[in-house]
Amino acid sequence: MYQQRGTGVPSPWLVALACLLALQAPLAAQEPVNPKASAKTRELLHLLYELPSRSEKKVLSGQSLHVFNGGGWKFLHAGGDVNARIDDRVTAIFTMTGKWVAIMGAEYSDWWPKSQNLLAWQVMGQYPLPNGDTLNQALIRHATRGGIVELHYHPRSPKTGDWWGPDRGGAAVTAEEVLQPGPVHDNWMQHLEAAAAGLRELREHGVIVLWRPMHARDSGWWWGYPNMSRDDYRRIWAHMVDYFSHTWGLDNILYVQSWYFCDYKGFGPNHPLYAGNDLVDLVAVDHGADHVRPVDLAQEYTNLLSFGKPFGISQGQVDDEWARTHDYDMRKQINHIRQTWPRCTFIIQFDHDHDQAEADTFRYDLAGNRYAREFLSDPWIINAGEIFSGGAPPETNRQRPR
Repeated sequence: MYQQRGTGVPSPWLVALACLLALQAPLAAQEPVNPKASAKTRELLHLLYELPSRSEKKVLSGQSLHVFNGGGWKFLHAGGDVNARIDDRVTAIFTMTGKWVAIMGAEYSDWWPKSQNLLAWQVMGQYPLPNGDTLNQALIRHATRGGIVELHYHPRSPKTGDWWGPDRGGAAVTAEEVLQPGPVHDNWMQHLEAAAAGLRELREHGVIVLWRPMHARDSGWWWGYPNMSRDDYRRIWAHMVDYFSHTWGLDNILYVQSWYFCDYKGFGPNHPLYAGNDLVDLVAVDHGADHVRPVDLAQEYTNLLSFGKPFGISQGQVDDEWARTHDYDMRKQINHIRQTWPRCTFIIQFDHDHDQAEADTFRYDLAGNRYAREFLSDPWIINAGEIFSGGAPPETNRQRPR
């Protein structure tokens, strides 16, 4: 039974039981944000609403890719490069376990210095990787295995080209500047157009995308925090949805809003950090069983359920002590969900290449720690080939990595 933890105040068992029953009540499936969403996109959304009511096969597995060699920050500032075998984390998991994760996650933003465009390089292949591969090609390969894709997107400020907001010396950005004619608007549209072109290629190959834009709305490093009002944030998000849906016809997207943490009292659908129910299909948090600060998991679980939408763990992380030793027990992640967050519908394990000088020194990923096979074989876990009604293509589970 779910036990409330971290509050320090025990509740009478009848109140606890009533709360438990309320939390476990089935959610009514909602329509996707894009009313023109494809049948396959709708099938995925309906599945996510259904999963909590199942007795097993309840949680989609996932892994973020190892994109950067030498660490993302070195890449930004000191001439690092992109990993030539961009999907090696996922293929390593398959080699180790014989299973393809359900969700392949990746960065879909412009991480290059201000005058360059990484997105054009890694996504569209204008500057091919040494083996001629592109990120989109890796994502398309994963879809042929019966998998789906998660893409996190936090482009640089269209006003300054920096990452930071006013609390770290950056400039405030308003919706008026972003959406009205002018240089800030032009820069923003270049960001969106580059992303939309990549997403269109994915759509043409039948790839369904969990699109996680402008994530970590509650983090201090993003240019939209803390100065940007909810109204401004909502307007920018709504414009993106409209542009993707109607100008580009991207019917293969489900929109995900995530936060680093959301255990604050009063966090829910009316919170200033939320874009709004009509603009978000799924919600998520960027941590798992072990994380960088103490979290009131019971409060966070209650808050996530208050949105009335499927939710998941968008960046499953372990603390740096475990990550440095490669000795983390990956079974803790699914046990965390089973024991404390039973309505969680997906977990995408993170990769630490964004921050560390040597990505293989810090291993958050499934293949870099213990019990990956047991994690992916757990009765609650759903892997590639088990998501859609048509199942996986023949020989999926025996397909060797390219």
